[in-house]
Amino acid sequence: MAKHILDFSNYAEQQTSEGIQAGKYLARITKAVDSESKNGNTYILLNMQVIGGPKEHVESKSVLVDRLTLSDNALFRMANFLPAIGIPVDKKVAFDSKQFIGKKVVAIVDMEEYQGQPRPAVKRYAPVATWEGELPAAPATAAADDFEEEAEELTRVLIAMLPNPFRLMAQFLRMIL
Repeated sequence: MAKHILDFSNYAEQQTSEGIQAGKYLARITKAVDSESKNGNTYILLNMQVIGGPKEHVESKSVLVDRLTLSDNALFRMANFLPAIGIPVDKKVAFDSKQFIGKKVVAIVDMEEYQGQPRPAVKRYAPVATWEGELPAAPATAAADDFEEEAEELTRVLIAMLPNPFRLMAQFLRMIL
């Protein structure tokens, strides 16, 4: 029997840009991957989960995709994107695309034709402070619960590693705090 190895590091759940029309959308960056185009240009592939926008155009799994090319001819896109996520643009800017993940941004979308079909295309970005719609409430997530459980487990492990008199003190403080 053949042994197979699958690399899921760049896999994302089924997502769609279906239903997204031209307009302004509040989005959270969920993926930022450095890549290279066929003609050798470096770009950053962004996936952005839509969390706000025209109600009739937003589905729970709506995702905007954008490619930010890191070439001199496309610097205007980075000069627009970086300040929108809180990174000031000066003569030189150093960043790691991984720091984009989790940031919120307003994406200004127009429709363009691709292979004969209309599709949303992010044309500009704006800071969240410019968002005119409702800001969504942060839902309680399993990730937050998992974090709390991990923090509790780590606390138990660290207390167990303390010498006995300190362990008793730490357990007492944990109970009263």
